Amino acid sequence: MEDEAYRGTFTLVTSRATLKLPQLFRMGAYFLAPKGILIAMKSKRADEELREGANISQNMGFNYSARHDITLPGTGDFRTIIIYEKSFLR
Repeated sequence: MEDEAYRGTFTLVTSRATLKLPQLFRMGAYFLAPKGILIAMKSKRADEELREGANISQNMGFNYSARHDITLPGTGDFRTIIIYEKSFLR
């Protein structure tokens, strides 16, 4: 259930292996204020999700900001951090 009290109120939304980017954009668009930041940690399929989410990200008011490929300490696993900025209230 969406609570209108939270619509457009947050400056940051993060996700770690919870939703694919298209679903995350829909959720993030609801909660983020304009100029808010959405940060997603993705695994090896990050490029595929970026392609899948390209059109919807713009339709939901997100601008691609940055990508950081990292190796996790301890495990050596590969991850991609993807950052978007919300450009308008939706």
